[in-house]
Amino acid sequence: MKARIPAGTSVRALFALIGVCVAAFSPFLALLLRDRGFDASQIGLVFSAMAATWMVANPVWGHVADMWIGRVPALGIAALGAATMGLVFFLPERSMLVALPVVILMAGFHGAVVPIGDAIALDHLGTENVHDYGLIRLWSSLGFAVAAIAFGALSEVARIGLMPLIYAAAMATLAAWSATMTREMPARVPTGGRFGSVGAAFRASSRLAPLLVGMLLWGIGFAAAWTFLPLRIVGRGGGPLLVGIAAAVGAFIEVPVMRKSKWFTRRFSLRGVYVLGCAIYASVFVAWAFIESPVVIAVLNVFEGVGFALLYMSGVMVVGKLVPKHLRATGQSVMQMVGQGLGPVLGASIGGVVYGRFGPRALFIGAAASTLLSAMVVWFTLAMPAFSERHD
Repeated sequence: MKARIPAGTSVRALFALIGVCVAAFSPFLALLLRDRGFDASQIGLVFSAMAATWMVANPVWGHVADMWIGRVPALGIAALGAATMGLVFFLPERSMLVALPVVILMAGFHGAVVPIGDAIALDHLGTENVHDYGLIRLWSSLGFAVAAIAFGALSEVARIGLMPLIYAAAMATLAAWSATMTREMPARVPTGGRFGSVGAAFRASSRLAPLLVGMLLWGIGFAAAWTFLPLRIVGRGGGPLLVGIAAAVGAFIEVPVMRKSKWFTRRFSLRGVYVLGCAIYASVFVAWAFIESPVVIAVLNVFEGVGFALLYMSGVMVVGKLVPKHLRATGQSVMQMVGQGLGPVLGASIGGVVYGRFGPRALFIGAAASTLLSAMVVWFTLAMPAFSERHD
């Protein structure tokens, strides 16, 4: 018998599997590319190409999920496609001309998983319980943390080249799990204008565009710092296990922070939570710029995890309030398009040049400045009672 999507166990397991899939992808990709002979500028190019793919593909996935086939089927198709491309990427190709198209195709499927999963979570909660989103999202952080340590340890005793195969297995498991979930009917609501459901989302809220500008600035800083953090750790004497631990400690701390999502919105309001997350993030980036010990750099990811939890969960909840219910997958996809698409295109490409020419200190200080500017833009954009008043 198929599990009903409102059942908490089904949604929590879905998010835990998403965390495992991301853990097999993002923390170790830079090391995998370096192992295949790519330098810092080429690694930056790969990450920029992936982000550009997300920028184009995510809105399409959002429209498909909201208007055509439904969110659960779209999630399953995306996960299965990512698993297939992970198997192809397992081949130890050292040519950029061959590796880059494979990564682009893989990113096109991979980028749909998180925003569609967020839309499924918001559907499960309902509008009145949107502030409980952190109670679901924490399972993704927990799955990511445990998997990152396990995959890092495996890479120490085996080889980093196994990661694409592990990623493919994780995505195939996610696709299989999505097949057990109840499939909701797509809205099929006429959008009444250009650009399908994406255009409808922007017409539904005049504040969505300036909000995305602020999130773009965060995405630039985040991508510039996160892309080259593994190289910073390894360059100071660390290894893949320490890279995995660095990713895990941040994800572990996300769990209690997201569990207290209602406490934070009561105390600071939604826009206050976002600005607090930016301030913490910027502080961590500055610390990464000056600290030399790879162990201390890894441990500081505890605070990076706090900042990410506050920024991500407040962003999902804000967008969930700004767009209509039938456009939730589109709204989350557009947010990911900017924060994890256009932002990383600029952050990873510029970061690769800055890291190669001026070193890590200039890179992390620039990332901190971009994050603080994001806080300013979002603070003024969300100056309305729904976001600036403390939630009771």
